[in-house]
Amino acid sequence: LYNLGQCCDRLGKTTQAEDYYRNCLQLNEKHCDARQSLAALMVRTGRTPEAHRLIDDWTRGQPNNADAPALEGAWSGRIESPWVELRP
Repeated sequence: LYNLGQCCDRLGKTTQAEDYYRNCLQLNEKHCDARQSLAALMVRTGRTPEAHRLIDDWTRGQPNNADAPALEGAWSGRIESPWVELRP
């Protein structure tokens, strides 16, 4: 599902991409790449606060997941930077 989301995202089919990313996360909530890609899509479609919540809520709920601090650190720098294109 993540790969289908990537394909749709790169083709500009953001609604379908978002659905695939969300479905992927329903099956595996620890899928870091799907979460990052969904958050990037949200930023590109003008939903930066929602992207922040997606990442923040997940990292708070995953204190023992090695990906959580790295993802949180990457997002705090990327979202606040002037580079908003954020392609997956």
